[in-house]
Amino acid sequence: MRPPLVRIVNGNLYNHRSSAPVLTKLTFELPSTTPSNWCVVGPSRSGKSSFLQMLAGTLQCDPPSARSYPYLTARRRSPLDAMRYVGFGSGQDNSFSPTEAKNTYVSARYESKRDADDFLLRDYLRGRTQVNVDDKDEVAHELAEQTAVDFGLGRFLDSPVVFLSNGQTRRARIARALLTGPDVLLLDEPFMGLDPATAADMSCLFARLVGEGVVRLVMCARPQDPLPEWITHLVYLGEKRVMGSREHVLSELQGRLGGDAESTIAENQKRHIREFLKGTTGRSEPSSSSSSSSSAAFTGASVAPAPVDAEAEPVVEMDGCQVRYGDKIALGDWTQKTSKGRDEAGMVWTVRRGERWGVFGPNGSGKTTMVSLLSAEHPQVYSLPIKLFGKSFLPTESDAPPRLDYWTVQDAVSVSSPEVDRLVSSRSSRESVRAMVEGGWQHGPHHGRRRLTDGQKGRVVAALRWFAPELRPGCRGPDVGWADERLMRDLSLSGRRVILFLRRVLKSPELLILDETFSGMDAAVRDKCMRFLDHGQSAAYDEGVSFPGLTGEQTLICISHVKEEVPGCVRDWVCLPSAGSGRGPRFGRLDGPLGGGQEEEEEEEEEEDRSRRWDGIWDT
Repeated sequence: MRPPLVRIVNGNLYNHRSSAPVLTKLTFELPSTTPSNWCVVGPSRSGKSSFLQMLAGTLQCDPPSARSYPYLTARRRSPLDAMRYVGFGSGQDNSFSPTEAKNTYVSARYESKRDADDFLLRDYLRGRTQVNVDDKDEVAHELAEQTAVDFGLGRFLDSPVVFLSNGQTRRARIARALLTGPDVLLLDEPFMGLDPATAADMSCLFARLVGEGVVRLVMCARPQDPLPEWITHLVYLGEKRVMGSREHVLSELQGRLGGDAESTIAENQKRHIREFLKGTTGRSEPSSSSSSSSSAAFTGASVAPAPVDAEAEPVVEMDGCQVRYGDKIALGDWTQKTSKGRDEAGMVWTVRRGERWGVFGPNGSGKTTMVSLLSAEHPQVYSLPIKLFGKSFLPTESDAPPRLDYWTVQDAVSVSSPEVDRLVSSRSSRESVRAMVEGGWQHGPHHGRRRLTDGQKGRVVAALRWFAPELRPGCRGPDVGWADERLMRDLSLSGRRVILFLRRVLKSPELLILDETFSGMDAAVRDKCMRFLDHGQSAAYDEGVSFPGLTGEQTLICISHVKEEVPGCVRDWVCLPSAGSGRGPRFGRLDGPLGGGQEEEEEEEEEEDRSRRWDGIWDT
């Protein structure tokens, strides 16, 4: 019998910046004979990403002899080559190389002028991103092209990688890792940031790869991700670890929620297990429960529904916005009716004060580009027919309102997006929790840090107390002195996302844009954030409320690929079409919530309604 690929016996695993083990007394074996594909699940801080890094050999093991690679050693193959890790779920940098993203700025992605050293996707997939590349390390041209097609990236081969959307970037990184020829591909939450159709296509592609014996897969998954049929084994890293065959682990977890056993499990563990078990039916694509509906509120219409309050002030007015890079159109590859009744190429959309909008669409449809326009980060915003708060970026006549400037927009619009949050996180790992939360008010063309008002300081303290269990587990009492000592790098992914969320919402901006803000949060933490967004402290207190949540004067725009990550207050929606389809966007209004902050487990009828609304948005 062949020895296992990886064997660890009673080992303690450490990362490079922690004196405490991230995984203790771990015993695990990955066989080299029996084909097996594993999924690692568990709550935040349970060590899911560390488990994959342990397999890749990038974590220190104590004692060193506890971990070995018998099969690889016999073949004289390095674990770093055979076990290829691609990280998404633990705050890893999602860029293509350190020089490509870590020293960049938000607007760089949207500039038309390309530098000579901006490499193409074709070069990236072939491994030609550095000078003097050894020919033996290059991937064959035909293989790279076919892999790009398989991953839905064929038409982007000659595009600079910086042009790719977040979901396309993730697919490109997985494709590149696969092209290096690993024995095992270690994927950290590969479905995060993918639209439902793309996630289903990726799952089918993975099924083909493992079915043909091209590679073995070990992945981490979020609880809301449907468990693919091709997963044969599971590892659960919550209280009382359990690992083994798919059937054994699912049976064990189901048993933990039955009888008196449930009372011995922490609330976050129960919530995580429930949500995970809901996705274990093997469903890998959206249901079609609403496909027969003919209501425009569910299947969508080519024009937005009439506003609930027609007298409300327009906050966003896009009157034919089309973003181009040469011959390529990133947003607005269609024709719509403008507010004046004429046909105009590009996006036509009005958002009024107090409205709650959801923006949806496939990866690469232009959602992030649209966010960059609304936040004045996109260079083309200064030449497009777009107004914010009744003012334009374009030169105005003498009797018109003064034109907008960048800092005015930054003061009124608060954006949480993958690009912004990645830059903030990478540059603030040594910042304290309190400093990071207070940083939401630090902007503008000034030097040094602004002094916060007493009211702003009160909001920070209230938020730190509210989220102390998530940011400082084990903390008791009202004192928040720990926030001055605890650093961002010490937090879990879920904790870091909470901090970035608070930076955006506590300042109560006129326009709040949440772009995949709740991705990476545990279900209980996510719903707690949504309740805080909707009601603030008033969800628990009648008096002494520093932060009341969203007000009627604020406008919300949310972008997500997962219905559970859409705040329950969202009612209006727009779904952008696939790039190059020639179709226009679809608009609609919901008759109830998609997700967002429910206290107890949803009733089956309520879940069916949420799924019906979600499927209607995606026209399934």
